[in-house]
Amino acid sequence: MPELPEVETIVRGLCRRIIGRQIKKIEIRDRKLDAFPSGMITGRCIKQITRRGKYILMDVGLPKKIVFHLRMTGALLVRNDVESLKYLRLIFHLNQEFLVLEDKRRFATADLMQPEAIEKKLGPEPLSDNFTLAYLAAELKLSKMNLKSFLLDQKRIAGIGNIYASEIAFAAEIDPERKTGTLNARETVNLYRAVVQILNLACELRGTTFSDYRDTEGRSGGFQEQLTVFRKNGSPCPRCGAIIRRKVIGQRSTFFCHSCQK
Repeated sequence: MPELPEVETIVRGLCRRIIGRQIKKIEIRDRKLDAFPSGMITGRCIKQITRRGKYILMDVGLPKKIVFHLRMTGALLVRNDVESLKYLRLIFHLNQEFLVLEDKRRFATADLMQPEAIEKKLGPEPLSDNFTLAYLAAELKLSKMNLKSFLLDQKRIAGIGNIYASEIAFAAEIDPERKTGTLNARETVNLYRAVVQILNLACELRGTTFSDYRDTEGRSGGFQEQLTVFRKNGSPCPRCGAIIRRKVIGQRSTFFCHSCQK
């Protein structure tokens, strides 16, 4: 599933390619998206594209914004043609190019929504000024969750998913099953730094690709070369040499070192 770094990479690519372009026509290729209000959008110009958590928001000059969520396997691609694509769901005609929503599992969504409806679901952006050490410390104390579930809670921190939750917990040297209220001041600082460092590096490397994720031009990310524990079960820990383990926490696969994550 695309997480914050992947969605941020997609938004940056879209901003470079299609800001100011007029939407000439919209084709709906999937009946699950029949309710998409193409008539309200056709003829309008793309004024701004932003990210909030894992959501992509496109401003076309209406009070509401086009909101995409790519879910498991969705992709937003800018293409010169669409004939080679197998899993087309929406096609935005932009003069000589197309903005395409492609998704083989058909879980991705596209809606016209008030931005406030998204804001209600999300906590602060972890790479923004709103995400402070003081905020994190307060939320950790209030929560009764384990660390892994806390990092995945979009109402506390927006945009972190399964890949980066494992990597952040490892970088902070904290057991993903630790109750957040037990973290001391040093561990809280380490966690705060890990969140910011891991996500910044992943954005710089344009996200993580295992199978489906690709940017607006169809390119893979590069952070998979930097992964330390995610999907590394059975391999030696790069920090202490112990064997990386896999465990299901909150119905999600979690990867960690039992020796140096305490």
